[in-house]
Amino acid sequence: MALYTVNSWSFERQLGPLRMVSWNSDKQEHELTVESHPEQMTLVEFIERLGQSGYEGVELSYAQFQESSPAYLEELRTAADRSGVRLVSLLVDDGDLSAADAHRRALEVSWFRNWIDIAAAAGFERVRLCAGESESADQEALGRAAEGLRMLADYGEPRGVRIVTENLGSLLADAASCVQLLALCQGKIGFTADFGNFQQDKYRQLAEVMPHAETVHAKADVGEDGALALDDYRRCVQIAAECGFDGPYTLTVLGEGDRWAQLAELRQATEAGLAARSGAGAR
Repeated sequence: MALYTVNSWSFERQLGPLRMVSWNSDKQEHELTVESHPEQMTLVEFIERLGQSGYEGVELSYAQFQESSPAYLEELRTAADRSGVRLVSLLVDDGDLSAADAHRRALEVSWFRNWIDIAAAAGFERVRLCAGESESADQEALGRAAEGLRMLADYGEPRGVRIVTENLGSLLADAASCVQLLALCQGKIGFTADFGNFQQDKYRQLAEVMPHAETVHAKADVGEDGALALDDYRRCVQIAAECGFDGPYTLTVLGEGDRWAQLAELRQATEAGLAARSGAGAR
């Protein structure tokens, strides 16, 4: 039976301000940008709603943390335990371990370590890090990113936090680069496969990375009318099943529409796709 979790980016406009960090090349330091959104529910309330709705886990973006005090992190941990919701991954959506500038890489590693500490205190199983924004064909950049990820994996291990990366950003824009980076990391890091991130020859590339995935961002495109592109989504679920994936399906919906209804529709589509695949396998 599949484990169904939810990506908090599905609620990017409902969970309060987005506190995003980017690199200021002029100042040679990180810069915080706050994007204003109403806090229609807190992260604690979100976790509780997920439990009440029958979801078993959540992936939370770092940008949606309104604070990171020990008391707040303990409150998140307690809410997750009480609701029966696993903290599957903390998503750190910025940063560049592939940068050629050693000063920047050192600051990125320090910043990532801070989020690993936060994840450990709150009880997250994983931290998903971006590998980088260099070109995917840049072999030296892949090597730099792998070195940084191995270092962070060593930092996370004694803290009980597994490090994973994703087919996200220009460095990992194609399946071949994803597989090569994982090999360079020597088994120290895991992989999250996102259904929607490959821009060309999507199904072939997804099939190449799925054998390496321990979580998926099960993402469906949304039309202007709020309708989900379920034919494409079912094809992605079929590929995941054919590759033997049995980890968490983290449902992800971006765009307009009734979010809770869309998530329920996506879950039903996943269950139907997996049942059809199981029936075909039985024959």
